[in-house]
Amino acid sequence: ENPFVLCKIFCSSRDGYYGNSTKIMKCQEGCDWGARVKGKEEYYVGSGEEIDTSYYEGTNNLEVYDKIILDGVHEYDNVHIHSGGVITTSIGKKLILKAKAIIIDSGGKIDVSGKGDNPAGKGLDGQSSGIGDMGKYASGGSGGGYGSTGGKGGDDVYNGPLGGNSHGSEEDPQDLGSPGGDGGGASSGGGYGGLGGGAVIIKAKKLVLNGEILANGHDGCDGGNTNCGGGIIYKGKSYCNQSSSCHSSACSWRTGISNSDGTGGGGGGSGGTVNIDVKLFLFNGKIEAKGGNGGNDINNLGWDGSGGGGSGGRVKIMYEYRQGNGIINLSGGRPGCAKEERLTGATGGENEGTLKIKVDEIFETGYDKFVNLTKNTISVDKPYVWKNVYDEVWSNLIYIVNWDFSSADWSYPCGGNWEKICTPKFNKSFELNSAIMEIKKFI
Repeated sequence: ENPFVLCKIFCSSRDGYYGNSTKIMKCQEGCDWGARVKGKEEYYVGSGEEIDTSYYEGTNNLEVYDKIILDGVHEYDNVHIHSGGVITTSIGKKLILKAKAIIIDSGGKIDVSGKGDNPAGKGLDGQSSGIGDMGKYASGGSGGGYGSTGGKGGDDVYNGPLGGNSHGSEEDPQDLGSPGGDGGGASSGGGYGGLGGGAVIIKAKKLVLNGEILANGHDGCDGGNTNCGGGIIYKGKSYCNQSSSCHSSACSWRTGISNSDGTGGGGGGSGGTVNIDVKLFLFNGKIEAKGGNGGNDINNLGWDGSGGGGSGGRVKIMYEYRQGNGIINLSGGRPGCAKEERLTGATGGENEGTLKIKVDEIFETGYDKFVNLTKNTISVDKPYVWKNVYDEVWSNLIYIVNWDFSSADWSYPCGGNWEKICTPKFNKSFELNSAIMEIKKFI
């Protein structure tokens, strides 16, 4: 984004400046207080530079060598997850981890896959076996939605259910992932839906990620397979809790199945949340919030539907400095396999989940009140903007100053044209968010 300036008129004899990396122009309106703000691009620490990955001072340290459960808010001076160490949560619980330094070695991880629970975006159950006389027909459960829409459940003679809706905030995700719906079934029952991914929220000065942070949704169980991977009961509902063993990735059909009743596959759970806010981010590992796959149709006759794939989750990363090119995956789960080609199969989780990466701005402080801004020069080799320096608030790429809005004039570039400035007037009758949206129309 081009840098720009918001100025409030106090005295028309004072001039402010605005500009981009190639030119500096004089504001047509004056600014009373000013400070230079450097519009910073993503900064990568050079590969030849030595990076400090040591602990900060402090005695409240957490060393993780095995699997531990942490629910809720936890604060430490330093956290070190060694190879083989795992931090996870209980089902339906978030992890908010605050520390000066968090170091995750290769082979170590934070893994909250299948720990979600959010009914608001839940995939719908498959068609019930109790409708009419169609007891041996059943559609698959749909995929849970979060970062996007979950996949549709596969049809039998009825239409399969639509996927769960997307929900939650893209700017600051906090939600748990959503479970997939159970498949419909007759005497043997449908496959359980997979649980969604959990939520990991990290706030630290330094994050060294050579291992993994995982918030994936679990796969839906295959139709009629109530014991694949070990089903569990959670809040009165059955779920499949083993992502890898419940689902045939190659769509190879199981043998020895004598049941002739229709049994739909369960929908995959959606990916969960990974929300990171750090100053220094050393990233050579992996972050995932993938949707789970839908369960297969197991009926030899192919009269039942397979499960829909869960949607990808949401990932937000905020940092000032970064080194490394780790892997981020928010893909939706694929649909389960339906044996009978005449049936309308399930769909995968639609699109990917959402990824938001923001780089903090660096504020140059220590500037006093300018008596005559026209005598202050700005180097054109870097993009600079002027900003009033009362209480600084960051909001949606626009710098807002905490002052009385009455009789305030705001100045900023028109539609990216640095040759002129628009100056609409706002007063107390405008809510702050409304003012922001009006300004955004011209940027």
